[in-house]
Amino acid sequence: MPHAYRPTVHYPRSGPRDPALASDFAFIGTAFKSRVDFFEQLDLDGIDTLIAGNDWGKVGEDSPVAPHIATGAGNEADCIDNPRTAELYRHSRIGLNLYRREAEKTWNGEATAISPREVEMAACGLPFLRDPRAEGDEVLGMLPLFHDPGEASGQLHYWLAHDASREAIAARAREAIAGRTFEANARRLLGLIEALPARAY
Repeated sequence: MPHAYRPTVHYPRSGPRDPALASDFAFIGTAFKSRVDFFEQLDLDGIDTLIAGNDWGKVGEDSPVAPHIATGAGNEADCIDNPRTAELYRHSRIGLNLYRREAEKTWNGEATAISPREVEMAACGLPFLRDPRAEGDEVLGMLPLFHDPGEASGQLHYWLAHDASREAIAARAREAIAGRTFEANARRLLGLIEALPARAY
């Protein structure tokens, strides 16, 4: 079954952004070393950035990403649950999906599936930069790719300066994953089970 979203949690924002939640760029995920290294190389000058999730509170105060971290001291309180994550997505202008390089090395580049976060961002109407993968290229090919921090930096600045184009790709991404709900997955699974031949015991 493909990764799915909950329409009661993951849906686009209606109305103006809440200033307390708003950002230009939001990333929510665990602070694996490869991600910390990547974000420390991003050019975030002039971009109101929100970074949150497990272990970001452990990043040193001298890190260039430290001013953008919205979590505490690296404990359980750093975990951002799905409803809160969706709220932050709805109030941001662009996101980014970054696969952890530690896992990519383990699988020797064989991973092909998009992440749950990609489906959730698209369902919330948040356009985002994509780390390339086969399923993402197929399903979310309308979203911009990056291959390194320099390219991601350029993409962030470009898309934040082009509101209409950014909103257009967000709408296309949401349409592309519209049928990927948990209920749809359950119905598909039940259909597959019902189609199995009867067995005699």
